[in-house]
Amino acid sequence: MVRTLFLASVLALTGCSTAYYAAMEKVGVHKRDILVDRVEEARDAQLESQQEFKDALDELSQFQIPWRRSAKPLRSFICTI
Repeated sequence: MVRTLFLASVLALTGCSTAYYAAMEKVGVHKRDILVDRVEEARDAQLESQQEFKDALDELSQFQIPWRRSAKPLRSFICTI
């Protein structure tokens, strides 16, 4: 029962993407153009996430580690892990 449901859902999802690409092809948008747009969006999201992570790390590096005797910033502690 579960296996049949799984196979049916996989076929339905595959059919939907095929129908989507076919419909877009009829209006003049090629599959490669859709994929290029998706890759560019993923790249932009990755760059944005990378910048947010760097900003968060910079904020954390302002704190001092209380249990250490030296007053090294948190960045040097994180980089040694």
